[in-house]
Amino acid sequence: MKNWLIFILFLIVAGFLLYFLFFYSKIELMNKKKVLLEEIEKLKKEYVFMRFKVLNQTEDTILDFVLYDITGVEVTNFLLTNKGIDVFVENRVIVLKKSNAIVFPLKIYSETIPPEKGTFIGNYYFVSGEVMLYKSTGKELSDFINKLYLNESNEYIETSFNAVLHTLNGVKTGKSYECFVHINGGLELREVDYE
Repeated sequence: MKNWLIFILFLIVAGFLLYFLFFYSKIELMNKKKVLLEEIEKLKKEYVFMRFKVLNQTEDTILDFVLYDITGVEVTNFLLTNKGIDVFVENRVIVLKKSNAIVFPLKIYSETIPPEKGTFIGNYYFVSGEVMLYKSTGKELSDFINKLYLNESNEYIETSFNAVLHTLNGVKTGKSYECFVHINGGLELREVDYE
């Protein structure tokens, strides 16, 4: 009888351990799945940081630019006269170790205006020592981004590079274009329909 009691107790303890290990393993798998799904979702993230519309194209091209913050709210807009039919937008891209990309548009130029003579546009969104493009992110993150803009080194940076977006075959009067960034730092420029 004593042996049966020990055997039954052993089965109960073994069953409890197996159930606990199975339950714990299931929770671990569910957590890994959640993390993986979050990472996949990050890969799909992108945001528009600038749009422009071609208002006129005669001898000069007149462009209406709009800069947006990371939440899609307009920060500022400005008109720019550019020579040539292509638009080049030079940007500083910072990819953080947490798989987030931050973009600072720097210059606008064309196929007839060399980069060193391009129009610097940082003054449109860097006002009173603050990067207005990321002001909506909250004080702590906004301060962090201001330091990035001012080229202060930071251990959270994975990589930093300049990238130039440009139109192919020129811009067309009445057409609109948007510049957007992918979560990995890849930039794209595309023609869009918007008002």
